[in-house]
Amino acid sequence: LELAYKEQMNTYGLYYNHFPLDSSLDKKKLMFGFGFYLVLSLTNHSCMPNLYKRRKGTTIDLVALHDIPEGTELCHSYIDLNENTNQRRNVLSQCYGFYCKCERCEDENVDMDFVLEHVCPDTRCGGLLIHEEEGTQICIKCGYEPN
Repeated sequence: LELAYKEQMNTYGLYYNHFPLDSSLDKKKLMFGFGFYLVLSLTNHSCMPNLYKRRKGTTIDLVALHDIPEGTELCHSYIDLNENTNQRRNVLSQCYGFYCKCERCEDENVDMDFVLEHVCPDTRCGGLLIHEEEGTQICIKCGYEPN
């Protein structure tokens, strides 16, 4: 049973790229597969991630959001990032079985800077804003591009 739980917690769903923000569609119905990704399973969750996942077909690339000092734990977010600390912790506890103690959850002072720089301003989305090579930003969930 323990092995089955570990397998469930370390497999990743493959979903179609974007969901309409006002859609009532069940996202699970939009999943076209799942996979076990060894390197990805070695990363952990943070509500202030230093990585994001970029899917190309059935391949998942891990891309750094910024320079990551040697020895730093590699983390991506398992959830949308626009909720408050209690809401994020509840989702993580119910869906992933742990109480989040990441830097953002433990220190509310770091929260606003991270949100302003890396969380999609569309309150319905909660996706991660990434910096493109041209100096622009784009939300990896909804495709929003701030001016």
